[in-house]
Amino acid sequence: MFDRDADWAAIPHLGAAIGVFTPHAWMAIDQLRRVVDVAQVGTFLLNRGCEHGAWGEKWWYEIALIDSGRLILWFVREGHCAGHDERPPHPTVSVTLRTIPLSEITDKSLKVDYDVAPDGAVTMTTVDLTLYTSTTTRTVKASLEEYRHSIEHFQFSKYSSHGVAQMNRLIDFAHAVSREIR
Repeated sequence: MFDRDADWAAIPHLGAAIGVFTPHAWMAIDQLRRVVDVAQVGTFLLNRGCEHGAWGEKWWYEIALIDSGRLILWFVREGHCAGHDERPPHPTVSVTLRTIPLSEITDKSLKVDYDVAPDGAVTMTTVDLTLYTSTTTRTVKASLEEYRHSIEHFQFSKYSSHGVAQMNRLIDFAHAVSREIR
């Protein structure tokens, strides 16, 4: 069912979209169903990317969803182990599941960029969503009297290369977050 070339944005149901989106679908669905009713989730976003290492391609996959006043993030990163305990080199995966109450979101920034043609027609090129929380992740003393604080934030981006449907899904996701945060 996994098809790296398929566009998940055309699939309205989370479970089916995950199936086409990641080769680790069974793991994602199993872990997500422990915290949400996967069949009932209507607002979700999927992202993936590839990094190149000495052993070849290493993919990461992210699922973000809104459910019952929570932002739920599932993230998997593929890796490689050089081998241990007489075991030869082998692939690995590292999975993270986070649940953030939407009440922790203190600010949301949605930025949409468009190209404007000479005839005035506009084409969406980039959508960026940043969600800021109240959690301080780092404090640096800038001077005797000033400190600079870094706060936790979550960044989601879609580009024209992802297709208009995925950019629109990110905009819809941002609007759903706006409706839910207080």
